[in-house]
Amino acid sequence: MQQPHPPLQAETLSGTAVQPPSARSAGWRKKLLHLHLFAALGLGLFVSVITVTGSISQYRKDIERWLIAAPAGVRGDTDPSATAAALKSRYPGRQLTALVVSRGDGEADTWTLRNRDPEAVVQTFSVFTDPGTGAWLGDSEASLTARFLASTYHFHHMMWIRTWGRWLVGVAGFATLILVLGGVVLAWPHLRAWVRSGRLLRFADVRDWHLRAGTLLAPILLASALTGILCAYIAWWRPPLLAASRQPVPASVTALPGEAKPDWGSVIAISALAAPNTTLHGVQAPRHGDTPRVWRVVRRWDGELSPRDGVLISVDADSGAVVGIEDPRHLDPARLLLFQQISFHIGWFAGLDVRWLWLLVGLSPPAFLVSGLILWRRRRANKATAKRTKC
Repeated sequence: MQQPHPPLQAETLSGTAVQPPSARSAGWRKKLLHLHLFAALGLGLFVSVITVTGSISQYRKDIERWLIAAPAGVRGDTDPSATAAALKSRYPGRQLTALVVSRGDGEADTWTLRNRDPEAVVQTFSVFTDPGTGAWLGDSEASLTARFLASTYHFHHMMWIRTWGRWLVGVAGFATLILVLGGVVLAWPHLRAWVRSGRLLRFADVRDWHLRAGTLLAPILLASALTGILCAYIAWWRPPLLAASRQPVPASVTALPGEAKPDWGSVIAISALAAPNTTLHGVQAPRHGDTPRVWRVVRRWDGELSPRDGVLISVDADSGAVVGIEDPRHLDPARLLLFQQISFHIGWFAGLDVRWLWLLVGLSPPAFLVSGLILWRRRRANKATAKRTKC
């Protein structure tokens, strides 16, 4: 007959001596184990789907460029307005909504187009242009891969149901906090013994992998969960930060002389005057239903953590006047760190190696879910065997 596996609170764990817990300690640890178990059974699959879709979606644009866009050249003095006019002619019935410029030579600029027909199968898609010549390099309108990546992106951010979807994604962040913190507390008594014996990276069986890998990856998982919660409820805390970073508009850029209405090129020129010593990251055209209607331009500065959190310049869509400049560089260090939480969420605060590490950690929750279910089944089998033995 197969021998039952030893319980988690055994005196030895993979050959490493561990002090037995006291009766009081064993009581709350048992309650914590039940909380950890029920949270995993109830929300583990949901958390796994959220983390996996997030890991995939952070490389969405990179994958699209790699699969679709032709090789791009070196950035030149192209006129964005001319490129926009060419794209409008090429894609009638579509609306240009955003531009994200390339981060380096050989990388294409990315334009986002929205279909004006609400019944169209593809509502938004990307078009890639050469940063040096403005030439068309490809689009993702007919790409099934791009549709899949867009679906994962929208599911991770709002579960396809907008406002309430963000709340549910926030719930996944809180569930991750409970699971990770509970797992670390349960494994903590064994950590010192693992370090002393030099067996921290020894994975003898499923239980060893679940405990030790979970402990090692806990800091990144906690950082991703906390920043994910901030992203989910960003409408609550980000406006006060933007208000604190608001800067006075220089008189020299309060209007656009000689232009009836600003276009892509003039908006970019205005933003360069409003935020000197910065480089362009992206432009967003006025949204339908915006009051007032404004262009939004994000510009990067040297040493920033994430280009998504650069200087935000708002330009009136009718007059070309700069109506707002939010510059995070004027925030104190604590609020600046909070402002750039997206860089910690997706690993943009360092090089590509860190982004790959964040990707692997984001793909790990399904493995923890499966290994945890194996341990749960093993625990039930042990209890059943012990009950039969007593009988």
